[in-house]
Amino acid sequence: MKYKTRRKLRHDNQDFKYLLKNLQFNQVVADRGYDDKKLRSYVINKLKSIPIIPYRKTSGVRSLKVGRRKPKIDENKYHQRSKIETIFSVIKRKYGSVLRNKSYATQQVELISKLITHNLDRKLNYLLLILGVAPEPILKNFNIKQKNQLFLTIKLSYTRNARTPI
Repeated sequence: MKYKTRRKLRHDNQDFKYLLKNLQFNQVVADRGYDDKKLRSYVINKLKSIPIIPYRKTSGVRSLKVGRRKPKIDENKYHQRSKIETIFSVIKRKYGSVLRNKSYATQQVELISKLITHNLDRKLNYLLLILGVAPEPILKNFNIKQKNQLFLTIKLSYTRNARTPI
């Protein structure tokens, strides 16, 4: 897991090379914001990977054009990018899209904590699924009375642990 934080707002492509350095993969998938000759050549020459980055309308790829068209990218591979965007969306919805700490150092700790928590949550869910003790399948096997009883038991144990009167 690699991350990069900045004190001021900057475009993500400033950190593109840093985040990909020392990683090995066959393809790099990115959106049009990363359409830059230098970034493409970095992916091809240094990383020895295939860039799957769509060209902007104003990118000036005349030398790369095939006839009158810009080179096509593999749409199926490009749309794998939506999986990463979904992960970002989940992290922002579950743990908040704003860093609330004031100092830069504590903001970094908060960000790392959110990322680690997300990864642990995913691993725990997979483990529960593999073991067959995931909460959803268990509740499907109960009838309504048992579900209410289970909910009441969980609620009572929660209130006892919180040291509030029952």
